[in-house]
Amino acid sequence: MSRSTVKSVGWANLVAAIALSLLFSTRAIANSSQPLSSVPTLAPDLASTLAHNSPEQNQEIEQPSDQQSDYGLLIRAIHQYLGRDHLSMESELTMNIAAPGAQAQIMAQVKTLAAGPRQFRTSIDFIDPQASLDQKAEEPLTHKKLLLVCDGNQVWIYNPNLNLYSITPYSQFEASDDNFVTGMILRLIASFRQGAGEPTVAAWAAMPVDNLIQLIEAGIPSQPFGLTRNSKTLGQSRYTTYTYADLKQELTMVAYINPLTAEIEHFHLQSSKQQSQVRLEERVTHQEELATIPVQTFEFTPPPGAKLSKSRLSLDPF
Repeated sequence: MSRSTVKSVGWANLVAAIALSLLFSTRAIANSSQPLSSVPTLAPDLASTLAHNSPEQNQEIEQPSDQQSDYGLLIRAIHQYLGRDHLSMESELTMNIAAPGAQAQIMAQVKTLAAGPRQFRTSIDFIDPQASLDQKAEEPLTHKKLLLVCDGNQVWIYNPNLNLYSITPYSQFEASDDNFVTGMILRLIASFRQGAGEPTVAAWAAMPVDNLIQLIEAGIPSQPFGLTRNSKTLGQSRYTTYTYADLKQELTMVAYINPLTAEIEHFHLQSSKQQSQVRLEERVTHQEELATIPVQTFEFTPPPGAKLSKSRLSLDPF
């Protein structure tokens, strides 16, 4: 399948799907600036940023909980992320694109160091799964690498294959439709943290989590905008899932949360548009809270011979 075919058939749909998912977080951001006493009415929007609803191989589904408003684990997971000022996360992204007469699978390995909502250093290795299979390589073969560094004000995107880099204001990067490639979970959390503001985030993080759960669950309606809780199995692990289905937009999302650690370990998104289907999965392979991260981590020095691009470098895998 040619590069141009994938880009024309599937990539635009993939970007559209992710943009919709970020729309849910933006909706929550706008509301989150309200006084803490009004937070209960916002919980459905916060919860709806995490979801999905398509069949999984080796996945078992139990009946939903008898409790109509049991979102304690989801709130606990959000509370946990908000309390982490320095975080290391590694994940694998898998993108499956299907359209009449064409299909493609794209994989990426993502490693990020993040401090607060606006500082991060992310390396992305796009993997060619078919090439790796054909070569029978012990390590997957990469066909494009990217490095993104943000100091809180601007984002450097560096392509070592071309020895080319670009500089973009953080606000433009955050509003872009392809920043999900740096990791959906961290982008959603960062968007919420930035939009809510550090005073609100600090208040939520400082509040005992059981009190926060009680506060928010008290305001969640019995059927919050298509959000459902369930239990599913991926591989050998059992998860509590929070699924959001938007039938009008033909979009479903799901967060798989480890009930023992309250960690979001998988995030899936699927969109169907004009006979094309896009499925994006993120699997967290490592996440760790760090005591601190050296400030120079979020600085970028162009390598010898690197040239500054006149336009922002693309984050697509091609």
